[in-house]
Amino acid sequence: MSEFEKVEHPLANLFPSKFQSFDEWLARWNSTKVLGEKLGLLHCLQVTEYWLDKREQTAFFLLDVADGHRTGKPFHYNWREHDAKNTNKNREIISRKAFDVLCVKLFTAGKEGYPPLWWWMLSNQESFDKLLWFCRPEADNYDRPYKGEEVRHQTEVFGEFLQDFARLGWAYDGSLYQYRHDENPEEIRARLVAARPQFIEILCYLRQLWWLNQPMSGFSTDFPELDRACLAKLKGIALGTDLPLPEQDINASSDCIRRPKTLHEAICGGSVAAEILVLHSIRQREQKRIAGLFEASRRRWQEAERQQKLRLVAKQQDALAKRATELTR
Repeated sequence: MSEFEKVEHPLANLFPSKFQSFDEWLARWNSTKVLGEKLGLLHCLQVTEYWLDKREQTAFFLLDVADGHRTGKPFHYNWREHDAKNTNKNREIISRKAFDVLCVKLFTAGKEGYPPLWWWMLSNQESFDKLLWFCRPEADNYDRPYKGEEVRHQTEVFGEFLQDFARLGWAYDGSLYQYRHDENPEEIRARLVAARPQFIEILCYLRQLWWLNQPMSGFSTDFPELDRACLAKLKGIALGTDLPLPEQDINASSDCIRRPKTLHEAICGGSVAAEILVLHSIRQREQKRIAGLFEASRRRWQEAERQQKLRLVAKQQDALAKRATELTR
């Protein structure tokens, strides 16, 4: 027997254990400052099933840690700190790992026929607000998932989630994934409708705002509803964004990037928000005009039906009178 065959396996006397609760995991997290241990603990959350009684607390923790993972903006950056540059870089590494965990445990679509893994966060206002907070465009938490470009897998996962999440403001179907008896579809719908302005910001950031100009289904005349809050948000985007516009003053600089003064001017500069507003106005006017034509047609049809019935009654009365005359002879 060789010398190496006599050596005991390094794991022979190891009896691995699992964290029994999120509180136990959190205590270990708070007790270490070592980068590798922090990353390992986050990976532990990635491969561990949620503690159901702490699911919300776990998700909130990961969202807080992952916030700013792309730019590090929320992190305190003090040049007086020892090795400040590497310290902040390590913070970004930890934050990015938390985001990767979220892409596996929260932002994925899940199994076919089942609700997405994040669906439970729609059920109460606090968790919904937390999710909406993380998705705010100004946080710069995500890359735009442009088609045809090389992007990280996490970018694709989060981009698909954002698209589905934002569209729920108009396309929510309360009967689709109603697995829990405590879910209130009407309450969730009201919550989503109230968040439409924020969803518009997300769609704009994703360059998916054109979706609001599409029918809700094939061969449908129903478009996403634009209430007063939606119209105000779209107008703010259309008139509050610098756009490339033609020169209007010979003394102006060659740089013609400026804010438009009207929606038509914004359309000239390529504003999708302005296009939506103008087309919405035209659509509303045309729908009203066509509805008037339909109502006039309906009245004509009803009048024709009434006249036909009157003629039928008159004809029947004539026949009865003729029959009565014949019987009295």
